[in-house]
Parts: sequence; C-alpha cells; structure tokens
Amino acid sequence: MKKRLHITAILTSPIIALYGVSPFYIFEKIDLASSLFIVVGTTISVYIVWLIHFLFERIFPNQNKIVRFFATYAVNISLRLIFVFANPSYLSADKYHAFPIITSLVLNAIIMIIMDSIIKEFKNAEVESQLQELKFQNVESQKQVLMQQLQPHFLFNTLSTLKSLIKDNPSLAEAYTVKLSDFLRYTIVSPNQQLVTVEKEIQFVNDYIGLQNVRFENALEFTIKISDEILNRKVPVLSLQILVENIFKHNQFTERKPLRFSISSFNDDIIVWNEKSAPPFTVKGNTGLSNLNARYLLICNKGIDIMESNTEFKVTLSTINS
Repeated sequence: MKKRLHITAILTSPIIALYGVSPFYIFEKIDLASSLFIVVGTTISVYIVWLIHFLFERIFPNQNKIVRFFATYAVNISLRLIFVFANPSYLSADKYHAFPIITSLVLNAIIMIIMDSIIKEFKNAEVESQLQELKFQNVESQKQVLMQQLQPHFLFNTLSTLKSLIKDNPSLAEAYTVKLSDFLRYTIVSPNQQLVTVEKEIQFVNDYIGLQNVRFENALEFTIKISDEILNRKVPVLSLQILVENIFKHNQFTERKPLRFSISSFNDDIIVWNEKSAPPFTVKGNTGLSNLNARYLLICNKGIDIMESNTEFKVTLSTINS
C-alpha cells in the first residue's frame, strides 16, 4: 500500500501543478520561464503535501478526517504561498491573490479523497484475504474431520474381512493386507497436502475399491478409464475418495442387484457416475460434497458440477494444471 501511495503521489504531483499553472500561461498572465518555475515549485509543494498526509495518517491513523484536512491544509497553503510569492509575476493583479488559497483547498481535498480511497481499497483487500484464509482453515479442519471419520469406520470393516480371509484364503489375505497398507499410508501422508496428481488419487481410489471388492465380491460392477493426458494434472487430495465413498455409503446393493459406478475422464475433467439404488428412508448429510465444493471454490474459484436424477448421480471435477 505504501508503495502504491508514493507512486500515486509522484505521478499526480506534476499533473496537478500543470493543471493549476496552465490557465495563467494560456491567458498570457505569466511567461514561459515563470510558468516552468512555478510548475516545478508547485510540483514539489504538492508532493510535500502528499508526504504530510502520509505522516498524519501514520501518526494519527484514527484521527478525525476534518481535523486532518485542516491541519494538512494549513501546511499546504503555507507552502503554496511561499512558492507562489517567490515569483511576483505569478500574481500580477490583485484579483489573483486568492487563487493559491482556493486551489490549495481543492488540492487538499483531492489528495485526501485519493489517499483515503487507496487505503480503503487495501483494507478491503486485506479483510477479504483474511476471510479467505479463515475459510481455507475451516475447510482444512473439515478435511481432517473427514479423515478421522474415514479410518475407524473403514478399518473396522476391512479388519473383519481380513480376519475371515486369513482363515479361508491366506494368499488373498496377503494381497489384501498389501492394499490395506498402501491405503493407510496414503491417508496418513495426504492430509499434509493440498493437491495431488490425478495418477496418485486414482491409485488410492483403486486400493479403496479393491478392498471393497474383496468384501462385496460380485455385488460391484465398475470401470475406471482415465486418459493418460490428465494423469499429471492435479485435484484436491481425497476428492475422488470422498465421491467413491459416498457411492458405497448412500446406495443399497447385492449380488442380484449390484452397485454400478464408473470413473472416467472427458477433456480435462473427471466424471464420477453411479446408478442410484438408495435404501428407503435414507437421510443424506452431504457433508463430504459440501466440503469438496468449498475446497474447489477456494483453490480454483470453481465449484464441482453435480447432476442428479431418479436413476443416476454424477459429479464432474475439474483438474488443475499446476
């Protein structure tokens, strides 16, 4: 803000000086040499007035604007009179003696208006930045809560499945344990990240679906088709995981009526689709979707796209090139 105020002061000072002196030169009240002398002097005086305003604002930031206006005006008019009367030809007629007093009054008002508008703009930007930071912190805390909810709930089911596999199918239990290990490692590391590559997120979701597939066996029908061109693009961490987890959470399925869903890409977007088979009297909190949408808005100023009908549910996520 200080830099912008000083640049504004430097740029406006000669402009204001030229505007104030030009009528006297145009109407031949003063010659060119006198005009140049007064322009230089007025430019210096205008810039000094700017500096005085800076000083008052720094020392008395909460001072009444009227008090600041007349205090700076007193200094302003004193400086203007010194520079003006240093060249008597500037006031060759008595009727022009009031000119510096009037112009100083207008000048002081203009500088105050410009300066206060710049200060207000920067303060508004600072407040907006703080609000965005608070929103970001709130979203991050919600992400941590989602992680804390995911692990105990998921671990209970996966460990129960693992217990059965160890007895009935040791080789499958070993592969299941590896997937579970990879899944848990990602959940530990990922909360420290804001964005991850599509490739990493797909690998994580693959592990999650693989664990669920062992548990539900033939009750799942799914496809994952992601273009190689977008694997290095990025998405908010756990974004696909939240969507896939919601599919399992909010739908009822059996081997006779399997859960059908897909993860695919279109241009730079990722589409998560599922066939709806919600159990009766289901109450949706939509916490995960609201959280994901808020994170997308903060990161790329664009929310997620949700399309829902009686038979299907689809969410489209934009990938980020960073």
